[in-house]
Amino acid sequence: MISYSHGIRDDVLHFRDAILKNVSLYKRFPNFSDKDCWIDDFMTNDILKDMLMAISEADIIIMCLSPEYAKSDNCMFEAQLSKAHEKFLIPVIFTGEFPFDNEYLEDLIDPNTLRITLDRASFEDTASRVVDIILTEMKDSELVRKFTQNIPRQIRSMSMTSTLSGSSSMLTPRSPDGMVEANNFINTEGLGEVELSAIRGILNKNPRALHSITDKSVGAKGRIALLQIIYTDRIVS
Repeated sequence: MISYSHGIRDDVLHFRDAILKNVSLYKRFPNFSDKDCWIDDFMTNDILKDMLMAISEADIIIMCLSPEYAKSDNCMFEAQLSKAHEKFLIPVIFTGEFPFDNEYLEDLIDPNTLRITLDRASFEDTASRVVDIILTEMKDSELVRKFTQNIPRQIRSMSMTSTLSGSSSMLTPRSPDGMVEANNFINTEGLGEVELSAIRGILNKNPRALHSITDKSVGAKGRIALLQIIYTDRIVS
């Protein structure tokens, strides 16, 4: 999946095209197609539902970062959900300087995550670097099994969706401290299913609201864990 702001759409489409033309990708994943590199052209009229489903089914999120990305509520919503679902992130800086005066975006992207700067002289070179990361990091993952076996796409999607909606084990946070913070906040504030559902509705409309909803006792890891709790029970409100 490619996450981006429409302010750099032309560059993103050029970059995506370079990824899709990378021969190494098809040698490793024979069943890979352009539909497997999701972009918002595949959205229907139900934007929120499509966004949630795309993130839940994605193996990798390529974040095309720019100052507009950091200011966009939809982009920040995608970034939050990607982190909450512990997706493999590949940040690519298209314009500006990370984190674009957005501390929350910096919280969402692990400092150990390699950030790539777009080479405007050669989109193909940058795309090749991204493909190299995919081939290196995902070689033993479900991604390889999915695209190297002859499994119909419809069956694949049904299997992944049922797994995500039926089990929260895939979404276990990496940080126990973060989950402790999140649970302490929930218990202190007396939040139940109704309140968490209401918070989910608020975040769907304004992803930045999480900062004002939580207090200073909840750090970056705690906010990510809280997102996991909020969005694990039901993927779509």
